[in-house]
Amino acid sequence: MGYLREAEEEFSEKHWWTTVANAQLAIENAAKAVIALFEPVEKVHDPSRQLQRILDRNPVPESITKRMVVVIGFFPQHGHAEHIKATYGEDKTHTAPWELFVKKDARIALTDSRKSVRNAQAVFKYFSASAKKRRGRR
Repeated sequence: MGYLREAEEEFSEKHWWTTVANAQLAIENAAKAVIALFEPVEKVHDPSRQLQRILDRNPVPESITKRMVVVIGFFPQHGHAEHIKATYGEDKTHTAPWELFVKKDARIALTDSRKSVRNAQAVFKYFSASAKKRRGRR
């Protein structure tokens, strides 16, 4: 929730590039939180491949699969390339990150990060409840 909170605050201050940077990290960490339920998390800025492999190998209810697919779906736009752009800027044009993003970019990233976190929380809640039920049966 920390990166999402930061993105919210940066958006309210009209700091578009830091909104995008924090929103990207919120999306990334939402996916990594889901991955951590299954296995160690790879050190990458686009964990969508690892999350997809987990889905391919582990049967989960359709409602949870849908939520995991939603999280995966944000990475074409908010993965490694956006992380690099929001952190370092654009090398080819020598453009700083704060010159690359406008309000629309920030709004999209923030909206997507909210959705990603919300879906990851639902997945986490499902598996937490399942674990509690299993412990209760022992």
